[in-house]
Amino acid sequence: MELSVRTDGRTVYLGLGNASQDIHMNITLDHSQIKQLSESLIEALNKAEKEEHENLFKRVLERSAA
Repeated sequence: MELSVRTDGRTVYLGLGNASQDIHMNITLDHSQIKQLSESLIEALNKAEKEEHENLFKRVLERSAA
């Protein structure tokens, strides 16, 4: 996966692609849209990290009980 980011004033241009599969997508976002996207991505990342830690803790407990 390739990602390109370009800004022009308060506009952000995102490019996503996979050259080996010849798939490309371009997205143009204004300031409020990019802010909402970044907040959502941070929230998803934090949730994923929390679940990762919970799963690790669960595995440690399961191994300790065995």
